[in-house]
Amino acid sequence: MVIGVILLGSIYYVYTVSARSYRMEEEVVRASETLRFGIEQLRRDIAAAGFLATPESQADDNVCPKPTSRLMGIYFERIGDTYEPGTNVNIRPSAVTLFGAFPSPNVYFTQSILGSTVTLQSGGAFPASETEFDEIFNSNHMLRIVNSEQYEMYYRIASADYTTRTVVLESAPPVSIPPDYCGVQGFGVGLEVNVVGYIRYIVRRDVRSGAPVDGNGTITKLDLVREELTPDRTVVPGSRLIVGESVVDLQFYDFVVDSDLTGQDPNALIYANIEDVVNDSGGGILSSAAGSRPQDLRFVTVALTVRTAHEDPGLTRAARAGAHAPFERYDADVTLIGAARTLSLASRVGLKAFQVRNVK
Repeated sequence: MVIGVILLGSIYYVYTVSARSYRMEEEVVRASETLRFGIEQLRRDIAAAGFLATPESQADDNVCPKPTSRLMGIYFERIGDTYEPGTNVNIRPSAVTLFGAFPSPNVYFTQSILGSTVTLQSGGAFPASETEFDEIFNSNHMLRIVNSEQYEMYYRIASADYTTRTVVLESAPPVSIPPDYCGVQGFGVGLEVNVVGYIRYIVRRDVRSGAPVDGNGTITKLDLVREELTPDRTVVPGSRLIVGESVVDLQFYDFVVDSDLTGQDPNALIYANIEDVVNDSGGGILSSAAGSRPQDLRFVTVALTVRTAHEDPGLTRAARAGAHAPFERYDADVTLIGAARTLSLASRVGLKAFQVRNVK
């Protein structure tokens, strides 16, 4: 009986260790899948910044008339949530905001432009359903109009009607009278238009019902969120989409900037860290502050870090050594013993639209 008890105890111990090891390995695999998907989404959207749009409206000679609010193809901020920053030290996520043809990559053609009312031609890329039409042509987006002289005009959409194929703008584009080619010529027949808008990637606390909390009642789970912004850059209600779950850090570094102001002889400068391009007060060359030059950005490296869904009781907590140091352990619940494992992945992204337009 004694030998049998010892054998049963040994078998149970081996089983528990193996089960715990299998569970942690499965969580690492799931975290790895989340990491790859999240970095691919980031790469795709950052690369699309400025597509069928302007990298920066004030400096872009093709934008005429100038919009009331400055339009920027990309800018960075030092904002984002962190669980228990006093324990998880040296972790401070950043955020990136992008402007481009994110509501729809399609180009449409006008039947007429009369005052602030734009009538679209049917057929081609015109939305097949009213639901799709309403998702694209709504007041959270802007309409980009390109006249025959290739000047671009940007106006916020006030309303739209699927049946009549009309889009009403908040203000009327000017009428072009030569030699001033800024505006709409004649009745605005056959002009290219497309819908543009802002999106932002940011690390946010999971506020959904049932989100995990620690013993103190604090939400422990953070996610990488893709949210839509209005032309005023406020969050569109209900637009938040979770791109990656259990994300703990989003960083950008190795910013390659073309400092040449002539547009003829590229001069690449590399800024190693986010602090070099965006400061704590919101200023910097790649911020949204006045005087910034986001249109000069050519390449950027994005780094994403995720954690396993649960902590491993056998893993000792270890603080991150520095703001830009790698880290493998994260305290996912300060009321429990152990730590969660983390995985990181980085990728360099080129901004093709910025390179082609070369706005100075």
